[in-house]
Amino acid sequence: MRTEVSAIPVQLSTWSLFVWFTIASLGALRLVVWCVWHTYRKLFTRISSAQTLALLEPLQRWLTVAMWSVVNYGAWLWMLRTQVCPDTRDCEDNIITSAFLGVMITSLCFFVKAWLFQSFVRFFHKSTYSERLKRLRFSEFVLDTLRSSRRRAQRAQRKRSQKADRKLSVKNVIASVARAPSPTSSVSDEDAEEAQNTVMDATKVADVPTSLAPAADANELPYLDTADSTRDVESGTVRKPAVRIVTSPGSEKKRTFHFLKSFGRGLGRSKLNPLVLVDTIRRRKDIVTADNATSVAAETTNVSDDLRVQATEFAKKTFNWLCPDDRVELLLEDFIPYFAKSATAKKAFTLFDRNANGGISKSEMRYIVVEIFEEQRDVARSIDDMRVALEKLDLMLSVLVGFMLFWVWLVLFGVDLADVFVTVTSIMVLSTYIVGGTLKDTFDCLVFLFITHPYDIGDTIVIPGHVFPYIVQEMNVLTTAFKRVDGTYVYASNTVIQKLFINNVRRSAPMSQNIELEVPINIPVDTILELRRRMAEWVEAEKTDYSSFDLYITEMASGISHMRIFASVKHRDNWHDEQKRYQRQTKFVTKFKQVLQELLIPAHDM
Repeated sequence: MRTEVSAIPVQLSTWSLFVWFTIASLGALRLVVWCVWHTYRKLFTRISSAQTLALLEPLQRWLTVAMWSVVNYGAWLWMLRTQVCPDTRDCEDNIITSAFLGVMITSLCFFVKAWLFQSFVRFFHKSTYSERLKRLRFSEFVLDTLRSSRRRAQRAQRKRSQKADRKLSVKNVIASVARAPSPTSSVSDEDAEEAQNTVMDATKVADVPTSLAPAADANELPYLDTADSTRDVESGTVRKPAVRIVTSPGSEKKRTFHFLKSFGRGLGRSKLNPLVLVDTIRRRKDIVTADNATSVAAETTNVSDDLRVQATEFAKKTFNWLCPDDRVELLLEDFIPYFAKSATAKKAFTLFDRNANGGISKSEMRYIVVEIFEEQRDVARSIDDMRVALEKLDLMLSVLVGFMLFWVWLVLFGVDLADVFVTVTSIMVLSTYIVGGTLKDTFDCLVFLFITHPYDIGDTIVIPGHVFPYIVQEMNVLTTAFKRVDGTYVYASNTVIQKLFINNVRRSAPMSQNIELEVPINIPVDTILELRRRMAEWVEAEKTDYSSFDLYITEMASGISHMRIFASVKHRDNWHDEQKRYQRQTKFVTKFKQVLQELLIPAHDM
């Protein structure tokens, strides 16, 4: 290890040449990196290539700095060996060389850190959100296709109406002219000119371009459009990402989809990197404090209700347009004309056919569209919150790398580490008593969020021992905000939550509702079988909400005077939608009680 460093005189002309080369090399390297990245983006447009670009895009800056530091260090050594001391080559051991070497090591270390961090972010995002984004992209593609087809049909119908109005106007004018006085009567030139102008005006009104005509629906709801005819969803090729936010003029509800606009751009580009995807998302929520927590909760509730209203309106218009007047359900044949491939039309039809009965009712259409709109909102908010946590993780890694580089720079400048180590160690020990617990909690929370990752924004979770389920509203590094079904907002520390059992309802499979009763043992078996048959028939008729029913005798109870029967009905999906859950559970219990009363089966709950 060197104990001292020395400076070496360099001629002014040599310094000027080196400074000019430093500035020119920085500009040239930036141009080279930019050209290579954009050329790769133009040549390779598949989704797999887009994922690689999402990984490389944030690294352009560090890659440029690392290459520039290496080139500068090499140029400095070449200048010393060829211009300053070409014979002895003993002028390399100086403070400037040490500084250039330190800059090169620092830039390379931060480039490696950025590469590893972005690789982790890409892996985390792919494992957590890729399937949800894939389903969401296809759902948006289907809704956009139906919306565009409906608008084209409305424009065509409006054009036909304009033509009919033009013909009718011309006929009316001709008829009025025919009813005019005979040629023998005195007709002034002004009257003849006025009749001719009337015919010309009627023709001009009918020839107005469709683009200048009024909108087909003045109250058309905002909708996130991320697909067009140049995008092949089946093959995964993104030829020209089309992102449009279609809103009605003067609509007061644009803010509901404001934060989805940039998110749609990310989906259109198929970027799977949260730092790249979510950097463009506008953060809509304010910092929640004790004073404004109530107002934030009320605003979130209003936005959710507003989103449901808009989704319901969109589903209603789409269903009424697709469904003929003589039917109450949509069939596969109604979807085929609006998709390029029959397989895509069948897949789109299956998206809405929840009960797999070959028909789509108005309630099914409404339920799926509301679900897609809410999924858009939840995914955007979830990725946005995780972006904040990832930024804090990146800051912690940068501090750690900077601490290690601090010792490297001391070695490069020949500083005695023994003296510095004692001072730094004393400071670190003192800091441990102050922030040691916070750092440990922060590390545990980061592991909980990124490794365990038990929930996302919008997920419904159930914690054993708690009566009400919770809906995740906001995720931070140290805390998570929940909303109970009764509207109460709860803020919990992640250090406490990570020690609990968490049941994630949204990620669960279709769930079952169970009823266990005790009935007298003298009830005939035929009566039990009749109960099972009637309930099975009712569940078959309610295929939109339920998929199967079963009832069987489990064991004897209360000695030998009673026996236990177990009834189970499987719902079509899980209980993520609390409103739908309670409606279906109430409907099933009501019917089950009615059948028990009809068959005169006395029973009491366990």
